[in-house]
Amino acid sequence: MAQQQPRRVLRVAPPGRGGARAEAERGEEGEAVFATVQAAVDAVPVGNRVRTVIRLAPGTYREPVYVAKAKNLVTLSGEAGSPEATVITWDNTATRIKHSQSSRVIGTGTFGCGTIIVEGEDFIAENITFENSAPQGSGQAVALRVTADRCAFYNCRFLGWQVTVTSSSATLLPCWNIAIFIANQRVTLLLTAGNPHQKLLVMCS
Repeated sequence: MAQQQPRRVLRVAPPGRGGARAEAERGEEGEAVFATVQAAVDAVPVGNRVRTVIRLAPGTYREPVYVAKAKNLVTLSGEAGSPEATVITWDNTATRIKHSQSSRVIGTGTFGCGTIIVEGEDFIAENITFENSAPQGSGQAVALRVTADRCAFYNCRFLGWQVTVTSSSATLLPCWNIAIFIANQRVTLLLTAGNPHQKLLVMCS
């Protein structure tokens, strides 16, 4: 029998729960429960060497998320099993960035405006929608920016109007039936919707 790899499990409370109180709660199996996705990511140790699974309750999380370079082996997992049920959304654009991190950390312009920015290696996301909700005509507005190796997305959706997904010097592992391999180069996926009244949808399932 294969030896089970050690792992850590954290939970994020459903959106709208009391902030400070939620961070002090414990889940049914004793996991720490956090008020926001970012709070759970921040709890991952620097230089992490244990797969850390952050379980998200169904709902819409209105916040930007930053997975720092030293936060490796992080998994964001939507508990509902359907990407439509768990959504992380924010409305930054290349010319207007609202974020808890400074521009010196996340960058500026298109590089720094992602709803989720992943710099930690071996990142996995499953059963989640990542959305940049900036309205049409706002300019470049990234849903996902990845600058880390060996990242994988399973049963995920990426929603936005322009420059939905960007990757720089990263290797993305297969997204179930869709695989994107990028190595040692700046690659930006410029994605446009055929119907100007509908947001672009990239489905990985």
